Amino acid sequence: MIRFNRQIKHLIDSVLAGPGHANPALRQAVAARASELSGGGKAAQTLPDPLGAWVDKIAMHAYKTLDSDVETLKQTYSEDQIFELTIAAATGAAHTRFELALVELTIAAATGAAHTRFELALAAIIGERQMEE
Repeated sequence: MIRFNRQIKHLIDSVLAGPGHANPALRQAVAARASELSGGGKAAQTLPDPLGAWVDKIAMHAYKTLDSDVETLKQTYSEDQIFELTIAAATGAAHTRFELALVELTIAAATGAAHTRFELALAAIIGERQMEE
């Protein structure tokens, strides 16, 4: 598991702080906002629209993204920046859901409540908790 954790950290560091077209501070803010929306609990700064609305949509309902959303973003950001910011949002949301799922699975293993905890872990991974709201 330690090797796996290092690989995840390397991936996140690359996405959020590596070279790119979008400012690393903005990528980090985007990931923090997506993490918060995914149950991360840590309050993140509000992002300006249309980026804030885009990040919220990616974190909560990515299947609802539209070409018109991208066109609106193109008024402020390049396609490369939009791509990087989208990946940052997806990474922030996914990492938080993964961490929540690991917590649920650890509790399940310790308590013997595997069936219920497995369902909670799966819900955390797919973001079902947010979809129900």
